[in-house]
Parts: sequence; C-alpha cells; structure tokens
Amino acid sequence: MEIHSFLCMIDIDPIKKWFAEKLDMQIPETQLIYVPETFICEDLEGTLLFTPGFMSIGEVDFNAMESTINLALSYMMMDREFSGYRKQGIEFHLRKAVKEILDLSVELMKKDQNLVRYIKQHTGERIYILPSYVELWESAQLEDRINIESQFVHELFHNEQKRRKLIQKYPSLIEAPAWILQFLYGASFIGYSEYRRRHNILMINHRAGYNPTTDETLLKIAQIKQRTLNIGQSVLTRTLDINMKGDPNRQLEKFKSIFSSPRYENMAAMVAYRFYKPIVLEALR
Repeated sequence: MEIHSFLCMIDIDPIKKWFAEKLDMQIPETQLIYVPETFICEDLEGTLLFTPGFMSIGEVDFNAMESTINLALSYMMMDREFSGYRKQGIEFHLRKAVKEILDLSVELMKKDQNLVRYIKQHTGERIYILPSYVELWESAQLEDRINIESQFVHELFHNEQKRRKLIQKYPSLIEAPAWILQFLYGASFIGYSEYRRRHNILMINHRAGYNPTTDETLLKIAQIKQRTLNIGQSVLTRTLDINMKGDPNRQLEKFKSIFSSPRYENMAAMVAYRFYKPIVLEALR
C-alpha cells in the first residue's frame, strides 16, 4: 500500500467528533503526517503515533514547574515518613532528582535531532503516523480496528494538553489522562474487559518484532514514563472518582472535570510527590 493512499484511507473525523462531544470542546483541526523510516530514532521504534511535545528545554514553563515542586514538597512535609528530616534536606534532594530527570530529557533531545528537524518543517496541530502504525493497520483483523483507532483519541488528548500548555507546565501528568481517555473510548464501544483483552493481545503481538533497547538513557526514560503513568492513573481515578469498570459515559462525565482549575496542577503535584518520594527518602537515609 502506498503511504499517500493509506493516509487517504484514514478518516478520523468520527473520532474527532466523539472527542469533542465527550469533552464539550470544538472539533479539533488536526492533520495527519507520515514519518518516513529515515527519521525514526531508537526511542520511537515500535511506536504507533505521536504528537510533538516540547522540542527544547526552553519551552518548559519553569514557573509552573516551580509551583508543582513546592506543592509536592508540602505533601512530603505532611508525610509521616519524612518526620525527623529537615525541610532543607528534603527540598535539596527533591530538586536534585527533578534536575536529573530534566538532564535526561535534554540528553534524549540531542539523540533525536534528525526527527526534531523533520517535525519543525510542519506547523499547526498534527498527529504523526509511524510506519509501525501502517503495518499494524494492514495486518489487524477488522474487530481489532477499534483498538487501533483508540490510539488517535490518545494523541488528540495530547494535542489538547499542548493547546492548554499543560505539557509544558506539568510534565508529570502527560500520559496518564491520555491512556484513561483511550480506554474509555474503547470501552464505550466494546466494553472494558473486551477492549483490554484485545488491546493487550494486539500490543504484545505488535511489539514482539522489536528488540529491547540497551541504551541506558532510553531505559531510564522508559522506566520514568511507566512509573509516572502508573502513579498518574492511580491519582486521576481516585481524584476524579473514575471507575474503570463503570458505565463509560458516566466516567467520561467525570473525566471532563480534569481541566477544572486548580485540579490539574494539584494532581500533577501529587504524581510528582509520589514519584519522587522513594527517591528522596533513599537519598536522605
């Protein structure tokens, strides 16, 4: 299948409409762009779709990050496991851990310069389609298409986060809400258990063809992403009272309140607190 003909086959207008209706927003104006194999870097191998986050560390909103750090610090000061430790020591190790992760992000950006240059050729709201998505679409059975389509809901939410400058402000809460929304989309069509079953099988089969990375930076970033995803899902479902087994439409109504200020910042700070807590405790001991 020619790539241009593949893009012509993809109609995400119904997905955009679902996204806008469920979140009470305007229908997104999102273009789809194919990423040629020559621009794929190691950290994107096996990735299906992605939206550009911040392209340089200068795009990070450090004022918002400072606010999140201070709020996470206040949670630590109320935690009995930190009793007996001085605030200055807790804050020092918290800020040191935050800086180490920022340094990892900078290191990753240096590895991805070829892709960054390609991304900067485009403007507007967009979702990038990778060769692995095309392969998956071509090989998937018809009943698995809902799983494949749900990836677009995930990326549309990332675009909404970027539009609201939430990615630049709260990097600790990027993936979790997108994953929850993706699963609610799938569950609204085929139910939670069936969606999860098909999704897991599809992803296991898809990733079977990719060799695990041995790059130390990529391994660390993958671990960070997985931990923040797990913690973020826990914080989100508890804060928004979302039941991932309940009626999807009812849960989507709850999900909409995620943008209520200052709820997003508070949840991002709680994720940061829970993520950095064991790191800071280990450093203090």
